[in-house]
Amino acid sequence: MIEKVNITDSNVVELIRGKLPIATEVKNGLKPSRDMRQEKRVSMTSSILLFERKDTSSFSDGILFSVQSYGGGPVALYFLSIYRSEGVTAAPSYKLNLIGGVLGTENARPKFKLYNTDTGAFKVFLERRDYTPGVYAKLLSSYHPTTFEFILEAADESEVTAASYMEESKVGE
Repeated sequence: MIEKVNITDSNVVELIRGKLPIATEVKNGLKPSRDMRQEKRVSMTSSILLFERKDTSSFSDGILFSVQSYGGGPVALYFLSIYRSEGVTAAPSYKLNLIGGVLGTENARPKFKLYNTDTGAFKVFLERRDYTPGVYAKLLSSYHPTTFEFILEAADESEVTAASYMEESKVGE
């Protein structure tokens, strides 16, 4: 049986605390909280809202996506470079590169879509096709990394329908 001991001497408490191992990012591989906002994974039975911007501030983001159609579907890897200057209300400029992997049939694989309001606000979706989409997303570089956060939640299907398909290119094009 373990007996409880109440330690009330603050010097003894500090000595014990000083001997306890402390987990750190370097020693134990703990991730800083900012990395938790910049890396997420989800699968759902609807289209997925990946991220959005609600203002006209400048930004420049590089994002890696691993995309899969669940139900035994193949996996493909994409890199999205998306950016815009301060005060611009038009859709952001972007380049969506297919890095590699295996693409499913055209009607089965999820597609990236951009919903732009012409007020500066925009949203990026992963459209559900025949199968449940799964996505792992990681922000690799950003002009303002502290203001970026993945949403990865069910999308408003009316916005997904109104959104434009994002043109894909293969690496090197």
